[in-house]
Amino acid sequence: MTNRFYAESFNAPFGSQAKSAPLDAQFALIQAGMLLIQQELDRLAGISGITSLQGFPASFAGASLRFLRVNLAESAIEFVSGGTINYKSVSGTSYTLLAADPGSLIAFSNAAAVTVTVPPNASIAFAVGTTLVLCQFAAGKVTVAPGAGVTLRATGNLLATRAQFSQITLIKVDTNEWLLGGDLGA
Repeated sequence: MTNRFYAESFNAPFGSQAKSAPLDAQFALIQAGMLLIQQELDRLAGISGITSLQGFPASFAGASLRFLRVNLAESAIEFVSGGTINYKSVSGTSYTLLAADPGSLIAFSNAAAVTVTVPPNASIAFAVGTTLVLCQFAAGKVTVAPGAGVTLRATGNLLATRAQFSQITLIKVDTNEWLLGGDLGA
């Protein structure tokens, strides 16, 4: 790749006066950078591209102010609304977090106490930063229990909701370590 303007602009009488070793070195660096960019563009041109992904829309109509993300199974892409989370209602008295739960508000609606188990990384490898919100929608307190090898960290070691409509948040901060925060009680 050559810069025609550079090559043709340094002809006598003006060009020969402006041409210098430092200027030559700068143009050589720019030329090397442009070559790297061209090589990367050539490499990308060989990839079929994002439009070949399953689920890629033929049109973006109706997708304004929505985010594009790869689905949980990493098999397709989907549009999601910003500022919204998934909602899931659970009526039982025990629940173990599932791979599909990250980014969800899980509402527990049992009058009896509910135990939510956080599985170890060996069972479900949630990414660090995974966030879930748990809500006590009925009289039954929601208590978070660690699976084998899981560490739960909360102020005062409080691991349960305080009262009906209390919300607590779980955030994964390391391989088998989660933070709990929110309206916690004994």
